[in-house]
Formats: sequence, C-alpha cells, structure tokens
Amino acid sequence: MNIKFVGVPTKLLVLIVSTLLLLAVGFSSLSYWRLQADYREFQQNNIVQGQVQVNLHNSILRTKLTVWLESFTDLIQLSQQDDFSNLALQLEKQYDALQLHLNVEDIWLVDEKQNILFATNDFPAVVQDNIAQVFRLQEPEHRIYCPQSCQLLLSLPLLNKQGDMVVVTMSTSLVDMLFALKTTLDLSLIHI
Repeated sequence: MNIKFVGVPTKLLVLIVSTLLLLAVGFSSLSYWRLQADYREFQQNNIVQGQVQVNLHNSILRTKLTVWLESFTDLIQLSQQDDFSNLALQLEKQYDALQLHLNVEDIWLVDEKQNILFATNDFPAVVQDNIAQVFRLQEPEHRIYCPQSCQLLLSLPLLNKQGDMVVVTMSTSLVDMLFALKTTLDLSLIHI
C-alpha cells in the first residue's frame, strides 16, 4: 500500500485557494444583493419621479385649459348673456384652434337639464359622470381616462347673466405629456 504524502506547501496552497474562493463567492453574493437593492431603489425613484412629472404636466394642462376657457368666456361676455347659444356657437368656431394648440379632442356643453348644447362627439358615460359631479359640487372636476388613448377630461361650470349654469367638458390628448415623461425618464437613465 502506497501512501501519498501531501506536503505542507500543497496543504497551504489548497487552504489559501479555498479561502480566496470562499471570499470571492461571499463578495460576489454581497455585491449581487447590493446591486438588487440599488436596482429596486432606482425603480422606486423612477416611479416617484414619473408620478411627480405626471402630476406637474397634468396641472399645467388643466391650468392652460381653465385659463383659456375663463378668458374666452370673458371675451364673449358670457356673464352679460341671457342664454348659452352664443357660447355654443363660439365654441364651435374655436374648436379647430383648440385642437391645434391645446390638443383638445372633444368638447361637450351641457345644461342643468342634461341637454347637450354643443358636442363634437358622442357622449360617453365617463363624461356624463364628470358633468353630474360638477353640477352636484358646483366646482371643476378632472380625471384621466384611457378609452383607446389616455386623455385628460376637464369639466368646468359656467354661469350666464340669469345665474343659469352649464358645464363645459373638454377631453385633451395626453400624448405630449407621455412623450415628455418618457423623454425625461430616459434622460435620467442616461445620467446614471
């Protein structure tokens, strides 16, 4: 029987290599876990940043539409008129400009009896709900809805000389906002 003798240098070499291998596996595992945690944090920060951007763009768009409509009703002197026929006529005249400059896709003008005074398209249930909410609370209402593409739905109450109320509802495309959001988030990825 031949017994192989393993020398001290070989034992020392095996011990060193084993130790280095264990250290490498340990550091790799720690690095992997840290990388996973950093990635989760990055994703969470991106979601928060995206939400902030959506809220900002949404607020800007609502403000633009509200300011336009308030200025428009002042220009046509709605508060001096007995009915809303001129408002309906003037909205129809301004529809193309609203599409071009503010991405307005549809406009609905509805009185308190749910009569449609002006509409550029059919009258979906979500618009009816928004308008009913405005009549109930007598304050502007907005929401984002996505039938085929995402849109901002903004409903505003308006009064004439008699104190009668109508609600103007505009649906605006959010394509520009989504593009700006994507661009912003893509740029933040480049800087990392």
